[in-house]
This record gives sequence, structure tokens and C-alpha cells, in this order.
Amino acid sequence: QAKIDADTDTATLKTDVASIVTSYRIFALFMPQVRLLTGADMLSEVADQMTTLSAKLQTRVTAAQSAGQNVSTLQTFLTDMQAKITDAKAQSLAIITDVSTLTPEGYPGNKVTLNTAKTKLETGAQDLKAAGQDARQVIEGLMKLTKSETTTGTPSGAMRLEKKPVIEDSDN
Repeated sequence: QAKIDADTDTATLKTDVASIVTSYRIFALFMPQVRLLTGADMLSEVADQMTTLSAKLQTRVTAAQSAGQNVSTLQTFLTDMQAKITDAKAQSLAIITDVSTLTPEGYPGNKVTLNTAKTKLETGAQDLKAAGQDARQVIEGLMKLTKSETTTGTPSGAMRLEKKPVIEDSDN
């Protein structure tokens, strides 16, 4: 900064400004690094939220299975969902590990690591999208089981509530 402030002609100023990118490489590395680390953090946060959803869905699927429902398809979707979440979390951790240690001195050699991290971020996002689709399938399947349960009767061992007729007092 002091050198740029001391420049007296435009040609020297242009050379000094260009050296920020070519010599120091802070901007060439720093901005992509920040974007990738932010994306990895968001990936991890969404994966954690989906893990919580997955646990809740597993509880519901297990309850439906205990009630005698066939949940094999739902369990397949749930297993795939959990695998996709695990992979997205692994992608996130790999990005953080690889990108956080990069320094401007390593640029342009760091470009390979940055590009690999970008690919991992895209893969993690695709994993979470697929996990969301699996979750949707499980939710819809559970809703269908609930609807079929209400139209065909209650599952074995469940308590059935019946409406009792109201008897009116004929004295009034």
C-alpha cells in the first residue's frame, strides 16, 4: 500500500497494482478460498439438519413397521438418504481440510486444489439434493400408509375409538 501511495506516474501505478495479483496473489486465492469455505460450511449445516430429519423419519418408519406395515421401500429410500448425507458431510470436511491451508505463495499451484474443492462442493450439493428427494419419497410413503390405515381400519393391536350415539332426554 505504501508503494502504491508513493507512485507518481500512471505506468508505475499500473505495474504496482498488477503486482498485487502476480506477486502477492492474495486476491487470486483469497476470494475463491472464502467462497469455498463458506460453501463447505453451508453444506455441513444442511447435512446436519437433514441428519436430524433422517432420524425423525427413521422413528416413523420403525413405528410403521412395528404396526405391521410393509416399509421395505421406505427403508431403502431412507438408507440412500443417510448415505447421501454422509457423503455430503465428507465432501464438506475434505474441502475445509484442503482449502484452509492454502497460502498465496503456493499460487498458481493452488488452482488444482481450488478446482478439486469446487467439484467436491458441487458433488456435496448434488448429494443433498438427492437426499432431499429420498426424504420426500419417505414422507409421501408414510402419508400413504397413514391414509390406507384410516380407510381400511386400524392396525392390529391399535385402539379404535368409536362414536357413541347421544341419547336425548325425552322429558324436556
